[in-house]
Amino acid sequence: MDSLSTGIGKVALRTALDKVIKTYRNNKFDKLIKRLETGEINLTDNELQSDDFIACFIKTIDAIDKAISKEKVAILENLFINGIETQVIRNTPTLYEETLSIISDLSIREIEILFILSEELSIEEAQEESTIVLERNQKAKKRICQRYNISAVYTAALLHRLERTGLIVDGNFIGGPEYFMSPLYQEIKKLIHYKIWQS
Repeated sequence: MDSLSTGIGKVALRTALDKVIKTYRNNKFDKLIKRLETGEINLTDNELQSDDFIACFIKTIDAIDKAISKEKVAILENLFINGIETQVIRNTPTLYEETLSIISDLSIREIEILFILSEELSIEEAQEESTIVLERNQKAKKRICQRYNISAVYTAALLHRLERTGLIVDGNFIGGPEYFMSPLYQEIKKLIHYKIWQS
């Protein structure tokens, strides 16, 4: 008889899985906790005890808990560090919460694509000739196609999915061609700067 079909086998399996899950979760959070403990992040006692800091920390931990890859965990950790260093968590915790929600919902590939777009695309408010906007979009799409070895149609589908974040805007929606980086991106870019990729 298969041991898993017995009561003892099921208890042993549950115990083993509980241990694996606990170890896995502890390892996920360990690095962030150590960075707080070693003083890498400068925090006053008042900040540590503030409702806003605690709420942002808990939401970050929840997002890390749901992350699958080590790369995503590192991004979320560094997003939190940036939130402290830029004082966004202290001054505008709602903005941090919105940014965390967006980033935690994105895949690693989508985050990488977002950064490619931010390097190439115009800002929505910029008054540029449509030909320049078109050229910027073509360059961005070409980079994405080459980076992931995918077709233009596949790239278009990925960009369409990214519209859900509100960080890019379909130019046709505002009477122009192609995509722009949105005012929302401008507002949160200091939080999602390249520093979030640092280990």
